[in-house]
Amino acid sequence: MSNQKIIIADICSINKDGKSPGHYFPVAQNYIEMFHPKNQVLVAGGPIYKNRFNSCHMELPYDHCSGTSKFTSKIHELFNCFTLFRKAKGDIIVMQCVAQITTYIAILLFYRWMDLQVFVCI
Repeated sequence: MSNQKIIIADICSINKDGKSPGHYFPVAQNYIEMFHPKNQVLVAGGPIYKNRFNSCHMELPYDHCSGTSKFTSKIHELFNCFTLFRKAKGDIIVMQCVAQITTYIAILLFYRWMDLQVFVCI
């Protein structure tokens, strides 16, 4: 795996009043500590990730904000996944999964046209 770019991705990017609850920030930080400096490590997530991982952030367009409808959230997650796959051609992606079904649907829809290696962490 040496010299490959590793992208730790959270397509949901939960944002509750400007804070990200749960374990996703610490898990992303653990991956950075494990694989850097042998590999370039990026953290892909919505705007909520920008403040915490500014120097190694790959921005996805949407956060999952409180009060957003389930339908809108799922559309945003699919669009985040499509954006991630488009930006990450040839890279290794480790998916942190809140939206497991949505992630699998996105992989089925978009993966076959992209040169990617995807690992799903549930």
